[in-house]
Amino acid sequence: MHDCFVLKDLMPIHCCAMQGRVDAIQALLFFDTEGSIKRNLEMEKYNAFVFTDLRQEQALEKLLK
Repeated sequence: MHDCFVLKDLMPIHCCAMQGRVDAIQALLFFDTEGSIKRNLEMEKYNAFVFTDLRQEQALEKLLK
């Protein structure tokens, strides 16, 4: 198994991005006929936003106490 998966549970597209492999990213997206990569990336973005928003809300509550 590739180190990216062991260290951070990253998808292959993440590893390509870290290496600057635009050609590989384009190939992955081209052959992703079901759109699962895009869906996973969108969900990842949404989860990061919700987590950040929750952390900010908790920090604000602490300040207001």
